[in-house]
Amino acid sequence: MTWDFLDFPGAFPVTVIEAEPPRRSVIEWAGVATTGDSGTSRTTCEGWTGMLAALKAWLEHGINLREGFYR
Repeated sequence: MTWDFLDFPGAFPVTVIEAEPPRRSVIEWAGVATTGDSGTSRTTCEGWTGMLAALKAWLEHGINLREGFYR
């Protein structure tokens, strides 16, 4: 599988390790190891936080928080 995001240029491969729809999915991808409080660690956490919040809104209320976000 390949992921590609408008706010993060460049597609990258993602491997599905485990899938138990609709309860669980485990994925992995190659990345850069970071330690401490570097800018990259913060950016990654903020990105996942926003994505999970958008997913929750879509699943629970049918609201797409990302629609029009990149215009």
